[in-house]
Amino acid sequence: MFSPLLPALLVTLSLLTAPAGAGEDKPATPAPLSLNDCIERGIAANPELQAYKLKVEEAAMGVRAAWGEFLPSIGLSYNRTLLKNNGGEEKDQDYFNSTTTNINYFVEQPLLSGFSSIAEIRKARRQKEYQQLEETYATNRLRNQISLRFFDWVRASRHVQLWSRSIERLKNQQTIVTEWVNQRLAPALRLLEVSVELSNARHSLIRAQSEQKSALAGLRELLNIRSPEPLLLTGDFGSTDEALCTAEQECQDLALNHRPELGMARLSIEIAVQQGRIILARNLPQVYLRASYTDYIKEYDTPVPINEEESISETARDYYDLILSIKFTPVQGGRNFFEYRRQRIAVRRMQQSYAQQLNAILTEVGSRLQQINENYAAILTSRKTLEEARTAYDMAFKATELGVSSLRELLDAELRLTGAEISLTNAGHGLAAAKKQLEYATGVMRDIAPAVHEETKQPEIQ
Repeated sequence: MFSPLLPALLVTLSLLTAPAGAGEDKPATPAPLSLNDCIERGIAANPELQAYKLKVEEAAMGVRAAWGEFLPSIGLSYNRTLLKNNGGEEKDQDYFNSTTTNINYFVEQPLLSGFSSIAEIRKARRQKEYQQLEETYATNRLRNQISLRFFDWVRASRHVQLWSRSIERLKNQQTIVTEWVNQRLAPALRLLEVSVELSNARHSLIRAQSEQKSALAGLRELLNIRSPEPLLLTGDFGSTDEALCTAEQECQDLALNHRPELGMARLSIEIAVQQGRIILARNLPQVYLRASYTDYIKEYDTPVPINEEESISETARDYYDLILSIKFTPVQGGRNFFEYRRQRIAVRRMQQSYAQQLNAILTEVGSRLQQINENYAAILTSRKTLEEARTAYDMAFKATELGVSSLRELLDAELRLTGAEISLTNAGHGLAAAKKQLEYATGVMRDIAPAVHEETKQPEIQ
């Protein structure tokens, strides 16, 4: 017979012998993010951009509040007055000891407010448009910052790969040189030269790894990613196709139509103009219509004689009234006059600032376009130099193995090859950054296109 405790004992043993962590789901490794993924995440999570979105909602409430100036005001007032008179021979009923209750219901409708209400609505609308453009400006700036940080990461990652390859090549050279030195076919100086270059390459690798981590840290901040959360990236500099625009006039036209800062400056001028009209409206007539209903009760502490036969203990009234109020103060000590003149000066100052900003943006567009052209030329030159450097290194390596070339020539070929690879990477980074900066300068931000050229393809890097 089996003991009734045997099943429980078997279950206990199975739990004790189960491997630690069995049945627990390991956290899934997040998928690497491309540049477009980073931009989408930054737009959704960046706290600064979220603050700008709230500013737009705040301005929308301002528009509704401005419309409220045209709607009637409905109110209620309640007064309770206790009167105690110590005069012993008071004859006026209004000053007898009493308690007065007064309830007033009213509706007040503005008919004319010197056209300030219309100016307030226009000002509120311009402020909303300004906040919308400010959100666009913040979004473009964030996209640009994320793109530049991402390109910095790509450049640093490629540098890590290139210096790692250079170190492997130098290690192979070090092996060959060691054999030649041991066989007394080369002086020990050649081994020292390779060792020095190998040390320099390792130092460059450490610097590239540090730049890679710095770019990742910058992206974490822009994407609002907390430190424990891993951040994996994948991608390259993108397509080397033509930029957003190629002619300077074409690029400047795009900037004039799409750069949010110019729209913000124009709206600032319009807001200042509307503020001037609001100030001017203070000197114009203001008309209000007020309708009210009053419930009035006055209770006397002791009955008040009206004549020899009658007396009253309270007075009750309820009545309606309709009041048309007109207020006109054309002269207010000169305060409004000088406020209006100050506002006019502020408008002219903003116009000058707008002209200065316009010139700065057009100059920026021209310089970004020039940078693109320079980097296109640098890429073409770097590609040709890299092909020649690869061929020269292969020839020098084979010649060294056959013993028909000096070790110094092989080392020089290695240095030229590494320099050509680094130059091409830097030119690719410069082109990608200049294209993105041109988009930012014109106000037309595009998603990055995948690379289609073999020379610019980049394997996934984590």
